[in-house]
Amino acid sequence: SKRDRTAARLSQTAFELFEKHGYDAVTMEQIAAVGDVSKVTLYKYFPIKEALLAHRFREEIASGMKSFGEKVDGKAPFAIRMQQLLSASAAWNESRRVLMPHYLKFRFSKAGSAPQFRSGVYAIVEQLFRQAQSNEEIRQDIPATELAWMFEMLCFGAVVAWLNDERRSLKRRFQSVLDVTLNGISIQETPRKPRTAGRRRK
Repeated sequence: SKRDRTAARLSQTAFELFEKHGYDAVTMEQIAAVGDVSKVTLYKYFPIKEALLAHRFREEIASGMKSFGEKVDGKAPFAIRMQQLLSASAAWNESRRVLMPHYLKFRFSKAGSAPQFRSGVYAIVEQLFRQAQSNEEIRQDIPATELAWMFEMLCFGAVVAWLNDERRSLKRRFQSVLDVTLNGISIQETPRKPRTAGRRRK
């Protein structure tokens, strides 16, 4: 639709300005001027600057997930498919490292919870969980929608931790998320044999 095309154009304009001048240096007035729209029109589409970034990122993620969905081997085990997804996600996050804090700030805000600003990863994560349940690879007592939401929140936590400390790569942090998701956090111990009472000495 015309509205979608305009939104995409404005978010692209903003993204180019962010990359050229730095996120903090760019104003909504500049974006409106370069985008050839009035400030009123810009604010109708995007109430705050972070929303422009979120829209651009959502388009990139959606495009990447479509490509991933076409390439992924549907017959591969669930764990392998998730590893492939997380590897691609880690690479994308690393390429957007400078702008990621602003994006996450918006995603965790009230405005960022609106359906049009949800992560483009969620849909394919839900699909992978649903397929795994259908194949009886994972438990089925929790809806795939809920599993996908919990998993995405763990991944967000990994990204935040990585932004604060890059000594441990995001790919490794994502691997930890997957490991916890598949195996839990309890220490698996071999059951001890019951102790038997020794014979009494005469």
